[in-house]
Formats: sequence, C-alpha cells, structure tokens
Amino acid sequence: MKRSRIDVLIVGGGPSGLAAAIALRSRGALSVRVVERESQAGGVPRHSFHHGYGLLDLHQLLSGPAYARKYGLLAGKSGVEVSTSTTATEWCGDTALALTSGQGLEEVQARAVVLATGARERGRSARGVPGTRPAGIYTTGALQQAVYLHRQPVGTRAVIVGAEHVSFSAVMTLAHAGVKSVAMVTPEPAHASY
Repeated sequence: MKRSRIDVLIVGGGPSGLAAAIALRSRGALSVRVVERESQAGGVPRHSFHHGYGLLDLHQLLSGPAYARKYGLLAGKSGVEVSTSTTATEWCGDTALALTSGQGLEEVQARAVVLATGARERGRSARGVPGTRPAGIYTTGALQQAVYLHRQPVGTRAVIVGAEHVSFSAVMTLAHAGVKSVAMVTPEPAHASY
C-alpha cells in the first residue's frame, strides 16, 4: 500500500470541496489534495444544465457544467491536486484515510481532513417512503445523471415530490428528456424557490 503525507485532504470534489481547497492554498496550506469518486470533479453541477450557478461566489451567471469547469480550472491554477476516480474507503486514524483508485490502495496521513461530500439527497428512510425504491423513482441527482451523463430513458410522465429549487431543476431535466411533468406536490402552501 502506498503511503503519503499532506497538509489537507478534502473528500469530495464538488464546488464546496474545490472552493475549500482553493481557499486553503491561498491561505498558506502547501499540499492540498481533493479526492473525488466520480471520473470528473465538479459535483452535481456537472450534469445540471440550467443557469443559476456562480452568481454569489464567482460573480458570474453560469450553467452547471460551466460552473463545475470553472472551479476545476481555479483549483488547478491554485496548485490543488485533484484525484478523480478515487474513493475514501475507511479511516486509518484521526486524520488518515485509506483510498482506493485505479492506481491501487493508498493511505494518506493529513494534518487536517475536510469532508465535503455535500449535495447528497436524503435517503429513503429520511423521506418517509416505505419499502424499496421501485423502478422510475429518482432523486434529482440520479435523474440528472441518468439523463445528461448516461442518456438513459426515464419515462414519459412524471410527478415531482417537493417544490424547492432542486424540484424545478428536476422539471427542467425531465423536459430535456422529453418527459411531461404532470404534477408537482408539496405539503407547503407555496413553492420554496426563487
């Protein structure tokens, strides 16, 4: 097993993990490494093709993929090492993690570890939907991956549960896939998006 030592190890290569890595490098951390289990860094925005990203942090209005690319470029320019197709599999100590990738197994000892696993939708038990997930029920992230990354068919008609900003993102993804959204349901008196 390969062993290495660095200042900061960040688990998660989405916008939060990349932004944290960039900030740490700008504040003097010498060796900052981001590990991302997907084949590309950038997180959920990579396959969220609508605009609305970057206004607050980058002062630009960008699509999701453009936003993800911008953070990847900024991380590279700041000297952050980004390891894609790499999964953190277990803790080996207070600030040490075992990683696995196509290059094999590695144990990384860091002075600090940042968990930036971010935009994961709530699991089935947290949503209160009993039983196993039947075919055709997607979280927004899984829907976007199926449509934009894998070009998979996802049905012809849909009901969206929830009326938050991410729910409207699901409607846009479904429209892109040629799926008719027939209803959006929420227990709230109004939608919660801007």
